[in-house]
Amino acid sequence: MDLSSIINKEAELTADVFRNYLQIKLQNKYPGTSWKGPLFARFKQKQYSNYGDTYKKALSRIEELGEENYSLNNMDITLLSAVLCFDLENALGLPVKAGILS
Repeated sequence: MDLSSIINKEAELTADVFRNYLQIKLQNKYPGTSWKGPLFARFKQKQYSNYGDTYKKALSRIEELGEENYSLNNMDITLLSAVLCFDLENALGLPVKAGILS
């Protein structure tokens, strides 16, 4: 197994962990798919921030797939990290454990 393969596998595993954590946090406050509205609104707000390209890319993907078809599985590691670090607690009021942030 070459180094790039190992790095890709690690990134996939990390993204899966982030997705699962995010799903648990969102399900507790937003049943079903009701999380999409608040989260997509946050993406729109943040598209002109320091990490705007990440949010713009997500908004483009949402537009491409349609809001009803977009899921956490469509989020890449960069977006998942941004949501966990900057949006869950600050915008959606869902506390994130310090261990996850570090």
